[in-house]
Amino acid sequence: MLCKRWRRPLTPETVVSSMAETLKSYGVREVHGDQYAGEWVPAAFLRHGITYKPSELTRSEIYLEVLPLFSQGRIELLDLPVLAHAAAAAGAAHAGGRSRQRRSSARRA
Repeated sequence: MLCKRWRRPLTPETVVSSMAETLKSYGVREVHGDQYAGEWVPAAFLRHGITYKPSELTRSEIYLEVLPLFSQGRIELLDLPVLAHAAAAAGAAHAGGRSRQRRSSARRA
């Protein structure tokens, strides 16, 4: 397992470059993710030799699909405050099994 955090000041291009270097060191040449920032993310990864395939699912749909894996204990986050905050911001299970997802302010292309 790998966990990396980038501290400010940083640029998105610097983060992608660092991620691509790490991915390549593990032999990973293709990644999948949400559609955040339209075409910028796939283009940025491609500049570093990594193919980024946007999911057909929205960010909320991705979170809803992974939520049962957390509930079943099949996956868990490291005990780091920054990850706990990200999980809480992404959506939390409510009584009655309903989930709440944050709406993204990013526009899709």
